Amino acid sequence: MNKLSELESQLESLNVKIQESQNQLEVTKLEFSTRTRQAAELKKRIKKIKEPKIKRKNPEAIFVSDHALVRYMERVLGADIEELKAKILPGETLKLMKELSFNDGRYPCGDFYLVLKDGVVVTIID
Repeated sequence: MNKLSELESQLESLNVKIQESQNQLEVTKLEFSTRTRQAAELKKRIKKIKEPKIKRKNPEAIFVSDHALVRYMERVLGADIEELKAKILPGETLKLMKELSFNDGRYPCGDFYLVLKDGVVVTIID
């Protein structure tokens, strides 16, 4: 029985080491996954930094976007953008557009015309 007890003890010891190795393997897999994800993120950041910048036609000129202009009028000048939209597209013009099924085209609006494209007023013509 002494030999049997010794073998059983060795087996138990090996089973404990196997379980410890499996636990360590799971930890290593998680670390590997995390590091792989971090490496992919770093590659993306590096690629973005290395990408050539779009060359502007005139590198000496700075332009103001229409969006910036609208925000300036709204936030600095205090313009009420919704009120301006209502003035651009009054009810009677909207009614005419509806009667014409909101088709693309020019619609009279007082002293000017609205140009409608795909349901959006894209410009104003005198």
